[in-house]
Amino acid sequence: AGRTIALERVNAMHISGSTNLVAGVETGFGQFTELPVPTEELACYSQHLIVATDGQPDNRMDYAPLVAEQQEALVATRASLAARVNVTAIGLGNQLDSELLRNMADTFLHMPDPGAVGPFMV
Repeated sequence: AGRTIALERVNAMHISGSTNLVAGVETGFGQFTELPVPTEELACYSQHLIVATDGQPDNRMDYAPLVAEQQEALVATRASLAARVNVTAIGLGNQLDSELLRNMADTFLHMPDPGAVGPFMV
């Protein structure tokens, strides 16, 4: 059921303007504060935030401090270093700012052909 809902939401997305990367990062990290997992069990899970973007955010800034701030807030909220999230940035297309994405994430992947995302994710 969860996979079906996720696919429906992805398929309902549409292109409009530039990427609001700040909101995406903040919303993504916010989801981890709502995990129905006791803090003492967090170490049993692999927590991973995957940011897929065209790499052209509406706000040209260094996103590494934002990610660090979100990490610190999450660790403080859950009172555990096990709450730390691994961040992967996937840059789609050829017009992206790869340095920006590389600096904000633990792992950076470049996918020149956005049409390859579906097979890659499955």
